Amino acid sequence: MVANSEYYYVVNHKQRYRLIVDSELWGYMMTLAKLSAPNEILGIGMITKRCTGYNTDFVVDEIFVPRQEVAANYCSFAEGAQNEIMNEILERGDSTEKLCFRWHSHGIGSVFFSAIDEKDIDDCDSPYVVNMVVNAYQDSIARLDILDPVRVRDIPLEILVDVSDENSERAKCTREIGEKCKKIPLGMQKVDPSVWRGVIKMRRDYSDQTKIFDPRSFGYDVHFVGAGGASNSAIMQVATMGAMEYATLHVWDPDVLEPHNMATELSYSNDMIGWRKVDAVVNALRYKFGHNLGIAEAANLALWSYATNNRRPNVVLHPEAVIADTELNGIVVTGVDSMAARKEIWQAIKRESWRVPLLIDLRSAGLTTLIITFDPSDMEAAETYEKSLLYSDEESMRLECGARNVCFISAYFGVEVAHRISLFARDKMAELDKMFIVPRDFE
Repeated sequence: MVANSEYYYVVNHKQRYRLIVDSELWGYMMTLAKLSAPNEILGIGMITKRCTGYNTDFVVDEIFVPRQEVAANYCSFAEGAQNEIMNEILERGDSTEKLCFRWHSHGIGSVFFSAIDEKDIDDCDSPYVVNMVVNAYQDSIARLDILDPVRVRDIPLEILVDVSDENSERAKCTREIGEKCKKIPLGMQKVDPSVWRGVIKMRRDYSDQTKIFDPRSFGYDVHFVGAGGASNSAIMQVATMGAMEYATLHVWDPDVLEPHNMATELSYSNDMIGWRKVDAVVNALRYKFGHNLGIAEAANLALWSYATNNRRPNVVLHPEAVIADTELNGIVVTGVDSMAARKEIWQAIKRESWRVPLLIDLRSAGLTTLIITFDPSDMEAAETYEKSLLYSDEESMRLECGARNVCFISAYFGVEVAHRISLFARDKMAELDKMFIVPRDFE
């Protein structure tokens, strides 16, 4: 379907980058989404990029609906369907270079970018890709991902469209759904818990907790060094309290998810095996908080800030280890699996301890846990930590396979970290002093 030239109606408001959708194309997509519900449906399209003043516009010129398999939580190209569309474009003498638009419906579910969407974006071979998710209720979100020459993730797009009456499209959409969408019967659907879309969209309201933890008065970045079993639940609980509403969460981890992580890390699912752990954290946060989260790679932070008009990121990803000359600024939560790594982190903190008002060190060995909490600028506590608690890996407890970790230890750490940060936010330092060294045995 080819676009006309009339637009605009502001659906979502972001700055600098805009997705412009013609009214006829908008009605076409919304009608497809409504008629295919509760099943999903997908399409691709041609897009023109144009720069006008301070705005960069991505104008949708044409939309194609490929042959596909659809279900209530799933849609996928039928075999060879994408090549059919590319051949159609080439046969009429056009280039496929502008085939950079992807859209799909979540049926009657909420709109967000799932783990599958992230993988599809990463697999694109174009310099950039524009993605839009809609549903049967005409909710919509859109994002721009720059893939070349530098990878910039998830730049929010303002959607501009002239909403029109879609009744004229019903007959055509009904015919296209019947011809191109193969419905997967119940019992044969590819049910993936990581992308389940029965989530109710709502505005976050912290009024029930502001006397315990008020995000508006909490201005400290939080660095989670390690995104595995020790820190996984803590990241989610601290984020849920609202710590990234007015500050930034930093996630440090150079590792990828392995099968054994699935038994201990509560926010990750089997389809993420082989993913970088920092990307798995992003997927879990987006599933909970939606697409509006600002996610930046540390290596591209300056470019991300420019591209988003200096928007503060909610989460910064550091797919690397913290070493002695790393700069840390904010609360630090360590969930690493070696004493050597802890010593590197401590050297990074010690170098400018005034930058780190609180260190929470999480340790576990089977069913035995130890949580160390103190202000690194407290000279007495720092000396005790360095001389008595930073022993060698050879001195630490060695456990046989099958007794190293279990998921409820991660859940326990999450509660304790969130509690300590809430005490810090309320300036209850006397209470935190009592928590300098807290061992616990779950035997």
